[in-house]
Amino acid sequence: MRPAERMTVGDLCTREVVVTDGDLPIQDAARLMRDRHVGNVVLVERRPDGSAVPKGVITDRDLVVGVLALDLEHIAGLKVRDMVTAPVVTSKADVSLAEAIATMTANGVRRLPVVDSSGALVGILTADDVYEALAEQLSLVASVATYQQRRERRSRK
Repeated sequence: MRPAERMTVGDLCTREVVVTDGDLPIQDAARLMRDRHVGNVVLVERRPDGSAVPKGVITDRDLVVGVLALDLEHIAGLKVRDMVTAPVVTSKADVSLAEAIATMTANGVRRLPVVDSSGALVGILTADDVYEALAEQLSLVASVATYQQRRERRSRK
């Protein structure tokens, strides 16, 4: 893994993103999340070149809090475009992990679609990705203390 100061969003993000257009029924979005083992689906708009531009995100929490808890009688007619959080907060792939964390914190989001310089979707950075990267860095720091203790023991014999 790269050193913490050089880690970018592009290094850490998941490249396989579950996407849809706005016409997908909410129930199908929930099934898609379940089947693909993800907590979100990114609403995209397709460009003529085939690239996808993120326009919004719908999360498992959106479904539970926004639909199941409030609007069960209308669920059959709801589409992703009716529930998606937009405008979407994104991050460029070359942004540092620290900048991404600041963006997530400032906007109160746990998922950042990652885009290239043209705005096309290339991945998604989740809070879980951040936790994993930070845990790995902390583990490296902890190993230094263990190494130092072993070295001291050897030098005192």
